[in-house]
Amino acid sequence: MSRPNEVDPAEELRIRLEELCRNFNVSLDLIPKAVSPEQFVDRVLDEYISRFEEIPGEDVLSLHEGKGGLPQREKLRSLLMFSTQAVLLHENARVYKQLEEAYRELQAKTDELTQANEELRRLNAQYLNMLGFVSHELRSPLVSILGFAELLDEGILGDLTKEQREAVQIIARVSRKLIEMTRNYLDLAKIENGRMPLHRSPVNLESDVIRPLVNELEEQLRGRRMRIEREEGSLEETPDLWADPELMGIVVQNLFSNAIRYGREGTAIRYSVRDEGEQYRITVFNEGEGVRPEQLGSIFGKFVDIPKKETKERGSGLGLYNTRCIVESHGGRIWAESEYGRYFAVHFTLPKGQPEALEDHVHLVEDRAGLNSSAPSRLEQYSALRSER
Repeated sequence: MSRPNEVDPAEELRIRLEELCRNFNVSLDLIPKAVSPEQFVDRVLDEYISRFEEIPGEDVLSLHEGKGGLPQREKLRSLLMFSTQAVLLHENARVYKQLEEAYRELQAKTDELTQANEELRRLNAQYLNMLGFVSHELRSPLVSILGFAELLDEGILGDLTKEQREAVQIIARVSRKLIEMTRNYLDLAKIENGRMPLHRSPVNLESDVIRPLVNELEEQLRGRRMRIEREEGSLEETPDLWADPELMGIVVQNLFSNAIRYGREGTAIRYSVRDEGEQYRITVFNEGEGVRPEQLGSIFGKFVDIPKKETKERGSGLGLYNTRCIVESHGGRIWAESEYGRYFAVHFTLPKGQPEALEDHVHLVEDRAGLNSSAPSRLEQYSALRSER
């Protein structure tokens, strides 16, 4: 009978490697093919029987003591190694099956979520189309109502009694509010559908945007005995500013209208345009109730509206959200500050120059809170592009 020390080391290594590879392959094969722990045990027992049949008539104890032929000893060694692995393999098989089941459940939930998202997109598209249609159809008659109410109020169509004039002024005030709401809804529908184009050109904010709007808002200002004033040192020229004049008009009109609505009656709304190196900073300030600190971070969200304290009057909750979409699409950022009971101010920035990466339409922004942090949104991206030119 051969002894271990008389065996060729290379042959011993070859046989041992074969048995190790066999264990490895069997282990890989056992886990995925066993659909239950019971079936796994059956497959392990089958493997045991197969291994014992390969060493028939051998004294297992003597083989373990190093007696017998090399192939038989290595098969026994491999069998013993396999037995120590069987417990771990059984646990791995159990975990593997749990993971498979969890993956199937996750996949089913993912499919359900995908279908729900598709349905939501379809419903949202229908909602936006209806919103745009209704807002557009409402705006024209509202403008007519406002126009005739103003003619009556000014006495052009004849003299009115005091009570009649007050009633006409209420009609005019409500009409302006409804026109503003329909305008905000139309703007939102255009933004969400990607149909609000952004065409940049050189813009002088003071002469091209602000002054014309102040004239347009004269009637609303008179109704609340308010006025709009330019702060000392505010720029009259904004060279190297590329923006969409029409969209800037929407931004400034929203901020002025907000100041008229929430500002203290009989006070001045102040604005300024400042040069801050790589950008311009525009501020609109009004005295009034302001906003509580816990509300300040959410006022630029969609459909967020804070009613007036004295009247509980509410707006569309879209003016500041649409404004934010437009400002951020220009590469700027917007934030607010307030001292409750004293004042409210909105600041926004616009980068100088014409960036290489141009937006061709106003994009949606993430509806999130905490917008009053000092971290700019996309200004660094635009500044970096310009610095590389």
